[in-house]
Amino acid sequence: ENFVVKQGTKQGLVNSEGKVILEPEEVKIIEIYNEEDCGVYAVISDEGSRIVTEKGEILTDWQQGTD
Repeated sequence: ENFVVKQGTKQGLVNSEGKVILEPEEVKIIEIYNEEDCGVYAVISDEGSRIVTEKGEILTDWQQGTD
């Protein structure tokens, strides 16, 4: 199981063993999918968003939203 952690206004992601998956930064992290050994998260900032896995693999580059 993975956990979104907060440090002031920053959010990061750690696993149940305490290993850092994503260092805390000025983003919002939303769990998209979490099934056994496959967690996928949306990482959203003012610059855009990206999708990452629980292994820290970045599935997309930063994507800009549309107004």
